[in-house]
Amino acid sequence: MEPNTQHPSENETRWWFVEMWNEGREVFKALVEHVFAFLLLIGALILFHYIFKFLDLPPERKEVLETIDFWGIAIALVIFGLTFLYKLGDSVIQDVKKRFRSEKLLKLQMEKVLTNAIGLEGQELKTFVNEELNKMAKAAKAKSG
Repeated sequence: MEPNTQHPSENETRWWFVEMWNEGREVFKALVEHVFAFLLLIGALILFHYIFKFLDLPPERKEVLETIDFWGIAIALVIFGLTFLYKLGDSVIQDVKKRFRSEKLLKLQMEKVLTNAIGLEGQELKTFVNEELNKMAKAAKAKSG
């Protein structure tokens, strides 16, 4: 009896993280990048906090440095939150634009094929194409929902 020499395909062994990154899911990439950058900044500010704790400084001076450290963390949180929301919104807008372009291209292709194959033109062609696209959209909604 021969040992099992089958190797799983590359797609079966990839990690979900790598798969999502390679597929180019922009929202996922923005989230990961922001989390890592934010953790790096917060880590640096926490390090400064502990350095201030061990320094032999007068209490007034420590208080000023700790206040600066606190506001640095708060401002970093706001900046990273706002830039993440901006990237999220931009990603949604880009997806809508792609969908709109795809629908427009499909409509133009249908009009070209129908003009050549059936001989429809003008308003009849536009009406027929719109009806077919509506049927396709209803079928897709029924299938997914």
